[in-house]
Amino acid sequence: MGHKKMNRTYSASRHASKVFEAKDKYHKDQAKLPIEKKIKILIELQKMVINIQNNRDNDKSKFVWEIK
Repeated sequence: MGHKKMNRTYSASRHASKVFEAKDKYHKDQAKLPIEKKIKILIELQKMVINIQNNRDNDKSKFVWEIK
């Protein structure tokens, strides 16, 4: 029974390692994006946050500036 537990622990550890490697690759790829693309991503994230805050607070005064 101890052997099965060790296998699960090893498997979970190996899975976590793969997840961290994928996350690291994702962040390195994101860092290579042109600044214009990074700004677009930032604006989309801000819109999501503002939408959540406005709905939560029942306040529509918060907004994200439009950039063209």
